[in-house]
Amino acid sequence: MDEYKSLSEDHLHFAVDPVYFLLKPLLKERRNIGIAGRSGVGKSALINAIRGLSYGDLHAAGRYPSERMEPFVFIEGELHNIILWEIPYPRMLSIVSEDCKRIGAFDRLYDNCKLQFFEIIFVVLGSGHIQDDDVTFIQSLHSHKTKFAVVSSKTDEQLDLESRESRQEICNRLKQRYARRGKSYLSWKRLSYS
Repeated sequence: MDEYKSLSEDHLHFAVDPVYFLLKPLLKERRNIGIAGRSGVGKSALINAIRGLSYGDLHAAGRYPSERMEPFVFIEGELHNIILWEIPYPRMLSIVSEDCKRIGAFDRLYDNCKLQFFEIIFVVLGSGHIQDDDVTFIQSLHSHKTKFAVVSSKTDEQLDLESRESRQEICNRLKQRYARRGKSYLSWKRLSYS
């Protein structure tokens, strides 16, 4: 009632302030970004690195083991509309070998976690090694036309190992060869449903 009285008395700012306060959260669109992968691949480490936190920090990801999706927001006020979600793969997949059950589990994960509302989902591969679960999850994202990017964790260790084995310095040529080999793992031929 006071808002209407303020309007009639030409005190517009008293009427607008409460409305602005209610609408302010809607002015900045919420952005959901997913970080997905198997247990132990470095999802929490990536979330912490993006947020500029270390493992021991108060609001760091990975402090408590979780088998459920978990949101992490930025501490900086201007980035509060961006939410990083840690998305673990379904636990039962470690014992499921049938492709149709595996695909069904990831489709349920997609639906239950409302992944269609995500801007992008980063799929983290442990030490650059793609597993059946990764392939199935990427297929699910692709079939739902959800943007995704594949991130290899511990790449520095893999490059160092390759450098020692080939007795070659880590240079641009070695990095390019490593990147080409990584892309070949993710060829659409391997990731297609056929």
